[in-house]
Amino acid sequence: MENINCIEDIYISITTLICDYFDVTEEELLKHCNLHLYTKPRQVWHYLLRKYTHWSYKQIGIRADRHHATIMNNYKLITGMIESQIMENQIIHCERIIKKIDILLN
Repeated sequence: MENINCIEDIYISITTLICDYFDVTEEELLKHCNLHLYTKPRQVWHYLLRKYTHWSYKQIGIRADRHHATIMNNYKLITGMIESQIMENQIIHCERIIKKIDILLN
């Protein structure tokens, strides 16, 4: 069984990282608004949550107030952007920070 506190800490760390990196608030990540200012951070947030928490799409959808299919689509979208190197540098930067956080948590 996963360590619930550790996963929650990872969720909080990723959320804080995305908010700081993209200069948005958590409320704006959860906002139902399709402005690019919010959609790109939200997509990266969903991608990182899926990758580092190993939560199901449904679990992330509940936390992010989105349908699980939206989470799945965002994960696939960001994965495709990384593979085509469109967002590779941004994701690499975020992942380096997450690894540092992970080291601190363990």
